[in-house]
Amino acid sequence: MREQWTQAAEKPKRKWWKPSGPAKIAIAVLLTLLLSTGLWCLALGPSGIAMVQTYLLARFAFVEPDADLEEATDKALSAFVDGLGDRWSYYRTQEQYEELTNDYFEAIEMEKENLKQVTYTYEELFHDEIEFVSDEKFEEINNAYKEIDFFGEFEQGNKEKEEYYQEKFHQLLKGEVKFTLSKEANEYYLRETQYSLNEYLGLKTYPGNEEELTFVPEDHLYYFYDINKDGIPELCINPKEGKRYYYIFQYIEETDEIILRHKRYKSYYPFMGTKKTTCHIPGTIKDYYQFYEQDEEGEKEVTFYKAYRMKQGEWEEEYMVEMPYDYEKEIKGNREEERLYGTRSSQSTYYRITKEQYEELTNPFFQALEKAEENLKQVTYTYEELFGKET
Repeated sequence: MREQWTQAAEKPKRKWWKPSGPAKIAIAVLLTLLLSTGLWCLALGPSGIAMVQTYLLARFAFVEPDADLEEATDKALSAFVDGLGDRWSYYRTQEQYEELTNDYFEAIEMEKENLKQVTYTYEELFHDEIEFVSDEKFEEINNAYKEIDFFGEFEQGNKEKEEYYQEKFHQLLKGEVKFTLSKEANEYYLRETQYSLNEYLGLKTYPGNEEELTFVPEDHLYYFYDINKDGIPELCINPKEGKRYYYIFQYIEETDEIILRHKRYKSYYPFMGTKKTTCHIPGTIKDYYQFYEQDEEGEKEVTFYKAYRMKQGEWEEEYMVEMPYDYEKEIKGNREEERLYGTRSSQSTYYRITKEQYEELTNPFFQALEKAEENLKQVTYTYEELFGKET
C-alpha cells in the first residue's frame, strides 16, 4: 500500500526540447543578425538610421526606376557635409576630385622626369676621368651612326580608306563612341578603362564662361598620319594651350575600337615621322637626346648627350655618345659609363668624344629633327580643316 502511494505521489519528469543541427544554425544566424542590427543602430544613431531609411525608401518605394540616385546621393552628401559647419570639410564627386587632383598627379610625374635630370653616376659627374676614344674606335662608332637613317616620312597610310578612318575618329570627337585606355596611357587613379572624350579629364577645358569642364574639339590641333606603319593613320590630339601632353589615338579595324595608345610630354617627345621618334630632356647639367626607330626586328635606339661641368670656376662642355649595341663588335678596354636612362639593350656602352666628333656624329640627327618640324606641319590640322565645320 505504501509503495503504491509513493509511486502515485511521484511527478513525471519534464522533457526539454533539444533543437536539431539545422535549427541551431538558424538560431545562431538570427541572433547574430539581431545583435549586429542593434550594434549598427547604436553606432548610427537616429540621424544615421534616418539617412539609411531615406535611401532605401527612394531606392525601393517612391522613385521611378530610371531616377538618377547617384546624383541625388552626391547632392545629399554635399548638403550633409555643408551642414556640419566645418570650414575645412568639403564633399566632391569623383569627377570633381579628379579635376582638383589632376594637376597634382601630373606634377608628381613631372617631378619624376625632372629628378632624372639631376641624377648621375660617378662617371657622369667626373667625365674628365674618362679617356677620349681612340681614332680607330671613333671610326667604328662613326660607321655605326652612318647606318642610322634619322630622316622620317609622315606617311598617310591606306589612302583609299582614309575618309573611312577619318570618320571613325570624327565619331570619337563628337562623343558618339568611347575609347579604351591602353596600359601605357592609363593612370593609377582612373577607375574605368573606357571613356568618352567628354568624360576624360586630360582633354577637357572650360568653354567660354561655362562652369563645367567639357571637351571642345575646336580647342585642339590634330596630327593625322600613320605613326606605326600599319596602314591605318593615327590621330594625335595636341591641346593648343594649358596642357602638358599630347594624346595618340589608334583605330583597331579588327575590333572596331579606338585606343588611347600613348600620352606623352609635348616638350620631351618631338615627332620625327612614321615609326620614328625622339626624346629630348634638357637640363642645366646635361642636354640629353635619344632616338628611337622601329623595324621588323623591333625597336632600336641610340643616345647621346652634352654635359656641362664647372671646372676651375668655368663651365666646360663634355660630349658622350652611345655605341648602338646592334653595331658593337667587341668592347675593348675603354672606360665605360654606366647607363643612366637605360635602353632595352643594357649592354650599350658610352664613349667620350671631342666636340668636333660629336657634331660630326649628331649633325644628321639635328638636320632630320629640323626637317621633321617642317614636315609635321603638312599633317597638322585644326578641327575645321580635318573634319569640317560641324561639331
